[in-house]
Amino acid sequence: MTESCFGTIAFLFTATDLCFSTTESCFGTIAPLFAAIAQIIVKFFDGDRR
Repeated sequence: MTESCFGTIAFLFTATDLCFSTTESCFGTIAPLFAAIAQIIVKFFDGDRR
């Protein structure tokens, strides 16, 4: 259940990242920030499952 929930979150982050990539001139610095947050979430869920 946690994995399916995380899959939805990962999809939202990917969609957001794509959205920012299309408007890179304005949000070029925000997209990497979202990517970093997504990585932190991945690490949190990995540690939570073990």
